[in-house]
Amino acid sequence: MSGIMPPANRAQARRTPDKRARSTLVTTVVLILLAVMIVRDILVRRWGLGPQPPSDVTQRSL
Repeated sequence: MSGIMPPANRAQARRTPDKRARSTLVTTVVLILLAVMIVRDILVRRWGLGPQPPSDVTQRSL
């Protein structure tokens, strides 16, 4: 053998890293978006200008 790969094997070898890179990119983007949404939710709850949510404690008048 002279080390030349058949065309089918070359195409498969070329596709595999591309698929892995795309999968890694998608996973990274999803994790970044999830982190951004969590941080945004925390900031909105802490410094939001809207009315504060009612307390969970029941208040009774004596």
